[in-house]
Amino acid sequence: DEPRKGLDVALRALPAVLDAHPGTRLLVAGPGDASDLLRDADPRAVAATVVLGAVSDDDKASLLGSVDAYVAPHPGGESFGIVLVEAMAAGAPVVASDLSAFLAVLDEGRTGATFATGSAPALAATLVGLLADPDRRAELRLAGRARARTFDWSRVSDQVMAVYETVLEGAHADLADQAPRGLWSR
Repeated sequence: DEPRKGLDVALRALPAVLDAHPGTRLLVAGPGDASDLLRDADPRAVAATVVLGAVSDDDKASLLGSVDAYVAPHPGGESFGIVLVEAMAAGAPVVASDLSAFLAVLDEGRTGATFATGSAPALAATLVGLLADPDRRAELRLAGRARARTFDWSRVSDQVMAVYETVLEGAHADLADQAPRGLWSR
């Protein structure tokens, strides 16, 4: 029931995927109620969709590691793309909207497949091609795992701390540069 996750795009793409790959299932994990979207979707898409609801972190990692593709059809509103990093770290080949935040995480598409944001036909074509190419999926699994390591907290914590230290130094310098102007001049 979160529009910025793009489930409607995935449901619209699913019939074309099913035409090329009968038996495909769309697993939807996370809190919320998808009944409104499912009510309006193609009946074949509804039949192929399994709504899992919220999953634990352990179950999420296992689920992500077991899929042929992790699909992130988000139409916008993403500032980073931690969901992509989680999927790649678990070994899932990623298929994602070509949002700038997602492109940055996916190294401009080198570590995941991308498609035109909001386009169900583009998502379907990307998925159909990826599902037909086990070698490409294997490449994306390896590339994704390697890319996910670049976002590991042990690697980025020093960078985050450096930003905080720079900001603090600048704030302290600004305060030191301000000459006292008297009680009423501030």
